[in-house]
Amino acid sequence: MVEFKEDDRDGSLRLMEINSRFWGSLQLAISSGVDFPAIAVAVANGTPPEPVFSYRVGVRNRWLLGDLDALGTVLLHRRSNLNLPKGYPSRARLAWDFMHLLGRDLHYEVWSLSDPRPGLLELRHWLSHR
Repeated sequence: MVEFKEDDRDGSLRLMEINSRFWGSLQLAISSGVDFPAIAVAVANGTPPEPVFSYRVGVRNRWLLGDLDALGTVLLHRRSNLNLPKGYPSRARLAWDFMHLLGRDLHYEVWSLSDPRPGLLELRHWLSHR
């Protein structure tokens, strides 16, 4: 993973980080059609990876327990104590948005019907730290 930022002064790109590990939003790339781990495995095995020429636009990934933490924080604390940016959604809007659990091109970061164990393990860890 290589990260650049644009320098506001001259518009040039500045290298911020080179990280040999996969990044936190990796599942979004996979859900969009670019399977970086499969590409890495092919390269490690000496097999030329299949080129990726396109990806699905509009795919969204959701980290359900992270969203629940954010909602709980906003519901249980005074907004003035949270240093929220101007225009941050209201409590009602956050609760409404949280309730939309299904949607076109909505994928979950950890939860999957085809393999529920990672989600269940994350839930157990999340509950044990409450």
